[in-house]
Amino acid sequence: MERAYELGEASGALALGSWFETGERLAPDSHAAAGWYERASALGDFTASHRLQQAYTLGELGLARDATKAKQYEQLVFAQTEPVKADIE
Repeated sequence: MERAYELGEASGALALGSWFETGERLAPDSHAAAGWYERASALGDFTASHRLQQAYTLGELGLARDATKAKQYEQLVFAQTEPVKADIE
């Protein structure tokens, strides 16, 4: 999965974040999970951005509650889910 991230695929970073968060396949590590979610979010992954928005809102993943960062991720979630405008002929 790290290789997928290195190739610019958000799915690899998202999977690693999830595995670190849940302890599936890897030892649980909230700090590592947050870091991988941040990488996936930076690559445009909606799910990672939403998880970080939730984590900053509730103080999860070892992150302190931070309304400003939660709002930033909320805005990013909306930006990442805007419908693609297709040219209609």
